[in-house]
Amino acid sequence: MKRMVLLLSAISIMFGCALPPTQVQIDTAYYGDYPVDFKQTVESYVRATMKDPDAAKFQNWRGPKKGYGFNKYFGYKVCVDVNGKNSYGGYVGYKTAYAILNDHRILYYEIGNENDYSNIRQWCYANLDPSP
Repeated sequence: MKRMVLLLSAISIMFGCALPPTQVQIDTAYYGDYPVDFKQTVESYVRATMKDPDAAKFQNWRGPKKGYGFNKYFGYKVCVDVNGKNSYGGYVGYKTAYAILNDHRILYYEIGNENDYSNIRQWCYANLDPSP
């Protein structure tokens, strides 16, 4: 019985912390300036995470769009398909990356893997317009 109470308490704490922001929080949050140089900012960030930064390829830019993510990151959302080389020197194929920028800084970054790639890609293509 004690285990059940502890388990339920842990679950309620985990999900209680994930409440979406209120409309007041959304309206008054600081999103930063519109990221005119978003492509350069994201490319620099992504290249810094790669084995062969000079070989990175980018296509299908989407956004930026003002919004929030994961209930705590307010800024501009951007998506891009990224291809890079593996340790053997071969390209691994395009994967969709998602970032939230605020004042020309990356607040959140995620690139799809085999498990969540299609989810990130589907969200990006459904919610963000192609970039100019």
